[in-house]
Amino acid sequence: DPNDGRGIVRAVREVLDPKSITLGPIYAIRYSQGSTVDDVPYPFYKTSADAGFVAACDRLLASPLVIQQWWEEDRFAADKPFGVVIEDGPAGFGCQGFCSYKLPDGRIVGFWKGAWATVAEKWVRGQIPPPSKMNGIIYHGAKAWGERLSDGRYAMVYNPVGDEWKKRYPLALIRSENGLDYTGPLLAVHGELPPPRYAGRYKDAGPQYVRGDESNQPDGDLWLTYSMNKEDLWVACVPVSVASEPRPEKVDDFAAEAEAVCRRWNIYSPLAAPVRWVDGALQLSDADPWDYAKTVRMFPPRRTARIAIVLSISEAGDAPLEIELVGGTGGARPVRLHLDPHTGRLTTDGMMDLGTIHGRTELVIECDLDAASAAVSINGGASVRFELAESAQTLARLELRTGPFRQRDFSRLPVYENYLTDDLPESVVARSVFRIHRVQIG
Repeated sequence: DPNDGRGIVRAVREVLDPKSITLGPIYAIRYSQGSTVDDVPYPFYKTSADAGFVAACDRLLASPLVIQQWWEEDRFAADKPFGVVIEDGPAGFGCQGFCSYKLPDGRIVGFWKGAWATVAEKWVRGQIPPPSKMNGIIYHGAKAWGERLSDGRYAMVYNPVGDEWKKRYPLALIRSENGLDYTGPLLAVHGELPPPRYAGRYKDAGPQYVRGDESNQPDGDLWLTYSMNKEDLWVACVPVSVASEPRPEKVDDFAAEAEAVCRRWNIYSPLAAPVRWVDGALQLSDADPWDYAKTVRMFPPRRTARIAIVLSISEAGDAPLEIELVGGTGGARPVRLHLDPHTGRLTTDGMMDLGTIHGRTELVIECDLDAASAAVSINGGASVRFELAESAQTLARLELRTGPFRQRDFSRLPVYENYLTDDLPESVVARSVFRIHRVQIG
């Protein structure tokens, strides 16, 4: 029961090659209260012949800001606090999920689950002000992450769900100029909620337990890792220049300036449904029976829009391509198009036939919210007009997705204390591959 202070061991291993994810052997770095070397199948790190690895472990054990994070699994240790600096606080403070960052003047901002935080001159026992609730930050059960960005600002990443601690979605980000005052807007980092795939207990739904990488990434971006439904591990890259308001439109030609163009899109890329830049195109593949590939291009809100998309079908599998124009808040979906990879038939959500896509095709979508209608033409042919699927105040997003719109299956969102009793069935689906060559929004 490690979450309640009855852990067995803290383990450690070296990342020998980050590109190939080559890892060294597992060692024990800290035995928990009541456990011995006989209880653990890993040797103590001091027995390693790698002097650099041993020295790195020694530095971890000598860092109060690292050890403070280890309190949760070893809270009953006889030699406590073994480097833990703070354990107690006001009523309701749990000392769980510690994280910290430094301000330019050297002060340390430390924070925990439940939006508890403190600011200390030094992380020294007896010299830390009691934790208090953060202003402007609301989260409860899951962990949060904060760090100073490469542009000098700060970011806090967390699940903004208040006391509904069983819900851990979406994963959101808020920024601060000084690391102390966080103000809106709140931006979604991971808003997708795929179904849990495996049975189990304590399987809160959503992207949670977020941690970042402060190792000065060459691109200067914010890199995050987290667990989805306590199953798969995800990595997210958030550009440090992330904007809450979309920039003016440009022609997105994926054959040129690939990196700059791709960074104008929000990309959701599961392992079996990856989004990649391939041969001068943004490629969406999908062989995942329970998830999909997705890209979103935001643009300034408007009542009318003309979208030109040059695309092709590379592999005709089971997954369709859904093309949608979405409202400013992301809720309304007035234009919903469905592309069947086997037949090339393009239809509306109501199954109105709009034509056939062959080879490399230019698709032009014209939408007028005031007229409550849209029109589609293929390769300069005659337009086919149809009614909008629903009303919207504005249009602000183009969404491309290799699967139908995901209605949340609340029957598979587990209750925290109970078991999710069944795995999703194993199934094999034929891979679909779509390539987006060029997009123009005007």
